[in-house]
Amino acid sequence: MSVGDPGEDALDVARARAEGEITSARQARDLGAALDAVQPLARAWINFFTDVLVNADDPAVRARRYALVSATAEALGRVADFTKVTDQGGQR
Repeated sequence: MSVGDPGEDALDVARARAEGEITSARQARDLGAALDAVQPLARAWINFFTDVLVNADDPAVRARRYALVSATAEALGRVADFTKVTDQGGQR
C-alpha cells in the first residue's frame, strides 16, 4: 500500500516481505532464516524512525503511522520476544 511517503512506503514494503519470509521460516522451524528475514526489516524500522515524524499533526497520518508501527512490531514479535532483550541501562 503506497501512501507516497518514502519512509512509510519503505517500511511497509519491508514488513510485507519479511512477514512472508518469517512465515516460511517458522513453518520450516528455521530460526536462522527468520532472523535473516528480520535484518532488512530492522534497517527499514531504524530509517523510519529517523526519517518520519510518527506523531504527525494530521490525525489520519498519525493513525496510519501508528498502525504501521504496530504491524511491524507484530511481525518482529513472530520471530522473538524482543521485549526480553534489554541492555539493562547500558550495562551488559
